[in-house]
Amino acid sequence: VKDGVKIVEQGHGMADREAGRENAGDTLYDLGSLSKQFTAAAVLKLEADGKLSTDDKLSKFWDDLPEDKRELTVYQLLTHTSGLTRKYDFGDVDRLNRDAVVRHLLKPALANEPGTTFEYSNAGYFILAAIVDKQSPNGFDDYLREQIFKPAELKDTGLTGDDGLDRKRAACRYSDGEKRGTSVDYGWHWGFRGATGVVSSVGDLWQWTLALEGEEVLSFEAKEKLWKPEKKDYACGWEILESPTGTKKIHHSGAAYGALAWYAWYPEDDVMIAVLLNDTSDPQLHFKISKEVESAVFAP
Repeated sequence: VKDGVKIVEQGHGMADREAGRENAGDTLYDLGSLSKQFTAAAVLKLEADGKLSTDDKLSKFWDDLPEDKRELTVYQLLTHTSGLTRKYDFGDVDRLNRDAVVRHLLKPALANEPGTTFEYSNAGYFILAAIVDKQSPNGFDDYLREQIFKPAELKDTGLTGDDGLDRKRAACRYSDGEKRGTSVDYGWHWGFRGATGVVSSVGDLWQWTLALEGEEVLSFEAKEKLWKPEKKDYACGWEILESPTGTKKIHHSGAAYGALAWYAWYPEDDVMIAVLLNDTSDPQLHFKISKEVESAVFAP
């Protein structure tokens, strides 16, 4: 999208190879870690409504946590500076049990001193989803639908397993040559919520961009925190980088089994680029495509 006009919105390849269904501009894909930006928006909206503070410590939400995790803050989870390790293993924990998953994720030793180092951690965003679940009236899923997706007017955005999503437009996932179900029909538990599991289309990502330009979802004050880099150019669910011409680039990428995603918004240039894929045979393909598109858009 350039200057508010969609330059290209189309699909390539197959959404379902076996059925002969092609990818299209309105195909639904798993966003992978692009989902983190929606979780971050939910946290900051709850903060604006007085339901929590990003300075809150985990001990506010759960008792009997390991002593070295009690002082970790919501903000540290949002910015991947909590010290939680990148590696995690659910073992035999019941991933449908929210609090059991949280306590399990907080057992391993910290990888870094909290607040000092950037360490990308899905576990932190699983825990953020659990916090949103505890602090919102009807839980995490409903909060995203009613307080984030709905005011942003996202018609094709939902969560894995949502009945309201059009399964006929859902891309099948392909990983290592194997079909792994569609973007909609996938396991949904506390090992997905928060860090991944949002389903959307390229068109809805443009609509999301429009909502972020205004105050339909978040106030300008909340967005200042959303996009304020902490360590290694990472803010709250977003990377804040530079475009090829040195202007601001608000970015994130994502990956899941059979799904790759890449999104960037260049507010000063009025440009948005989104690339969504349903095949991970080349795990770098979303970066390659987006780099080519970015280079073409910003060519002298």
